[in-house]
Amino acid sequence: MGAAFEARYHPTFVTFPQSLVAFFVDRARTFLEEELDDPTVATTQALVILSCHEAGNGNKSRGWLYSGMAVRLAFDLALHLDMSSNVANCEVTAAEADMRCNLFWSAITAEHILGFELGRPVRQSMEDVTVGEPKVAGAPQDFDQNMPRLYYSYIDQHVRQQRVVLFNIMATCGYLLYGTSKYSKEALQELNAGIVAQLCDWKASLPLDIQIELDQPDLHVTPSVLLLHLHYHQSIIYAHRPWMSKHVLQPQPQRGPGHRHAREMCVQSAIAISKILTLYESQHDLRHIHHSAVHITSSAAYLLLFADMCSLPEWKGEGIRACLGTCFRALGEFAVSWESATQLTNTLLEVQQKWRHRSMSGPNSRRPQSAISNLDIASTANDTVQVTSSIDEDQWARGMGGSQDDIPFDFDFDWSLLPG
Repeated sequence: MGAAFEARYHPTFVTFPQSLVAFFVDRARTFLEEELDDPTVATTQALVILSCHEAGNGNKSRGWLYSGMAVRLAFDLALHLDMSSNVANCEVTAAEADMRCNLFWSAITAEHILGFELGRPVRQSMEDVTVGEPKVAGAPQDFDQNMPRLYYSYIDQHVRQQRVVLFNIMATCGYLLYGTSKYSKEALQELNAGIVAQLCDWKASLPLDIQIELDQPDLHVTPSVLLLHLHYHQSIIYAHRPWMSKHVLQPQPQRGPGHRHAREMCVQSAIAISKILTLYESQHDLRHIHHSAVHITSSAAYLLLFADMCSLPEWKGEGIRACLGTCFRALGEFAVSWESATQLTNTLLEVQQKWRHRSMSGPNSRRPQSAISNLDIASTANDTVQVTSSIDEDQWARGMGGSQDDIPFDFDFDWSLLPG
């Protein structure tokens, strides 16, 4: 994983023609194959790390398999069991018990991340899990939210604990919205409303040391805290995106907040993701970010592209195009370390071209000037993307033969029903 953030080739450690990353990955896979006959806790750690590597480099199916192996092995090694009595009997040390706990939840969260990215909800039963959530120790009692946010280990401990809580909330969402069809639309809507309420409560109850204010760009925040908030806003998108379509999941006759509310929540979360990326870029290095940020950024870019091309009045003052430019610039930076960023950027451009083509198919349509045109990944790494104006909703509606209330993107909402 460290080699992913270094140059492709080392000046003294010769791996040519393989890159530095490919060299270490091949070695890890070889050692892993030898260990699978007699796996240990270290084998589980290796599987989690390899899962992250494969996902970050576009091999998500392989990464999904590695994460599944890590979870199964974690249960096989009893990492899911509470070790308090063993610590009391001096059978294991407290440090070892904490390590086993952290590794178990790391394996679970890694599988959750990939599961949502691939649209494959986690189906692992957690009924027998007795190990508690990661513990937080060493935080000062008189924490001042205005103090300089230097790096403290307890902050990462808080982040680890809160990430587990967040993904436990989202496990239900993954199964209900993306993993089963046995519930009615009305029941799904009620269940999903409960999940959204839990997400909002989670955000409001975060400890002060891991809260962030997006309107305070000078406030120093650690990378792990920023990544946690990226995951939160992506979770809000996951919970609302299937409801963006006016017809697919929305109950008929309409009840609840409706598809416009879902679109608003998704776009606002996408804007927040862009602002967090700007904060991350100003304080840290985007090239050294966790691989999951690649998918989160592309997800936000989809929604911002949708908002810009629709040009709804309520989104015109939100700086949609500037946020979209931030996402594409970030993907350009990510591509230096994670190959999946290049793949997702190309997919975004294909979607944009498809939407542009469909907008031209109506008898009264006019050629739209899309937000991103002929985007070059290399140019986005250091330059702000310049965007042009798009046509308004009425033009889209007339061109596609629809009404002003029914945005023509409903025809192409297959992507909105998938986690990726």
